[in-house]
Amino acid sequence: MNKKLLIGILLAVVSLVLMGISLATPWYNHVEYEIDGETESTDYDDLEDNKVVDTFQTTQTMAILGVVGTILALLGVALVAMKKLGKKIAIILVLVGLILAIIAPLYLMATLPGAFKEAGEIAGEKGPHKSFSGSSKEGGEEGEYKNSWGPATAWYLALVAALLLIIPLILLLIY
Repeated sequence: MNKKLLIGILLAVVSLVLMGISLATPWYNHVEYEIDGETESTDYDDLEDNKVVDTFQTTQTMAILGVVGTILALLGVALVAMKKLGKKIAIILVLVGLILAIIAPLYLMATLPGAFKEAGEIAGEKGPHKSFSGSSKEGGEEGEYKNSWGPATAWYLALVAALLLIIPLILLLIY
């Protein structure tokens, strides 16, 4: 078996594992640091049906499609390595896999601030309704209130999984 294709297969397997793990880990985190020192982390499971919940459900569906796409990419590289599939079809499979894998994190990043704004769950000058990630501090008579928000483990895993598929694609192109 060609070493380049073996590397492509291994990276596609790693990508598949990362996409699979992303299905079971949090995609987003919002932490509020209270004045009395207590910390509250929000996972958004307790929100009623609204645009934020819809956005997370759509992201989860897209992540499942990302797993399917990663499987297609793995099959494409593996079948070329076994000489059971043409190079052009394998390249198409890896491209489809890459596109399906990258859609979920990009969708969440692009739509979540608008979903928070529409849902009206969070108010203020700064927050997840204004940007995908960030932090803010507000002071008052009682002390300082801190707030941070941004992508969590699954978002990063899905992004890395998609980017890892670029290498098998390049390896197929130069094979």
